[in-house]
Amino acid sequence: MLGAIKNYIKTKPRVYDMLNSRRPIVDDVEVWLDNFSKQNNGQVNFIQIGASDGLRWDPFRRFIIDNKWNGLFVEPLPNVFDILVNNYAYVKNQDLRFVNAAISIDDSEYIDIWSYSEEFCNSLSLEEKLRYLRKSSLDKKHVESSLASFEDIASIVKCFRVKCISINSLISEYSADNQVDLFLIDAEGYDDKIVETINFELTQPKAILFEAHNLGERKKKISSFLEGKGYVVTDIGGDTVAQRV
Repeated sequence: MLGAIKNYIKTKPRVYDMLNSRRPIVDDVEVWLDNFSKQNNGQVNFIQIGASDGLRWDPFRRFIIDNKWNGLFVEPLPNVFDILVNNYAYVKNQDLRFVNAAISIDDSEYIDIWSYSEEFCNSLSLEEKLRYLRKSSLDKKHVESSLASFEDIASIVKCFRVKCISINSLISEYSADNQVDLFLIDAEGYDDKIVETINFELTQPKAILFEAHNLGERKKKISSFLEGKGYVVTDIGGDTVAQRV
């Protein structure tokens, strides 16, 4: 019964946000986000890459809503993108923008992303569907690994072609002064590849929060890369943050 109530509340973003804002801040990532927001007097301009539905399992939403951050959400999957836009539809008096695209790591106009068949998604509850779709990736093996308990993986994992945009084009097109205070990146194994394409002469983000626990030896490489750009890199929970000195 309790689970059903929680799931119902998630379909009511305004109610969800009211309750979420009263919840104690205890998670390591949320503690860091709270401190970062306070250090910047709540005036944070962000880009969230891999925004998913913008509500479930999202530690950033609370601060975007409560502290009235302004920024840009990027989500490549059209069916998830529609839910994302709807989940922020009631929010007014903030500059929140939405882009239905993937972030390219080269000059491609389109990119192939691995996800799940429509038939498989339709067999799931909304919560289950979104949990799986969060695992969509440019890496087929990454998607297949989420289906270890299924026998017919080949019929479930599908390739979809989506529009893409470079992160630097995104900054130039959507940020008037090219200033981004905070990058939030969840690209399912490609976070470091995206970070490496940022033109740090174009923008000087104060912090970059991304996943590195699944990068293997590449974690050390991206840490060294960011340190060379003037950042201190630390692990926070299962995530990594690079903060400008």
